[in-house]
Amino acid sequence: MKRRGWVIALCVMALMVGAFYGAASLNARQASQEQRALLEEAIQRALVTCYAVEGRYPSSLQYLEENYGVDVDEEHYAVFFSSFADNVLPTVRVVALGEGAGT
Repeated sequence: MKRRGWVIALCVMALMVGAFYGAASLNARQASQEQRALLEEAIQRALVTCYAVEGRYPSSLQYLEENYGVDVDEEHYAVFFSSFADNVLPTVRVVALGEGAGT
C-alpha cells in the first residue's frame, strides 16, 4: 500500500516538473520572437529616419549600425538586408539563429 502511494507521488511530481519545463520553454520562445520583432522594428525605424534625414535609404545594414545606433546581436540573430536603390525601401528580414528557414 505504501509503495503504491510513493509511485503515485512520483508520477505527480514528474508531471509537475514536465509542465514546468514546458511552460519555461514556451516563455523562452515567446521572448525570442518578441526580441526578433523589436530588432526588425528598430531597423525599420532607422531606415525611415535615414531617409528623412539624408533623402536616401542606406545601401547596407552596417551603415545603419554606424550612423543610426542599430545594434544587432549577431550571436542570436541574422539580418538579411537587400537594397535595390537609394530611393526604394530596402527589404529586411531578421531570423533568430537556430530557427528554420520556414519560420
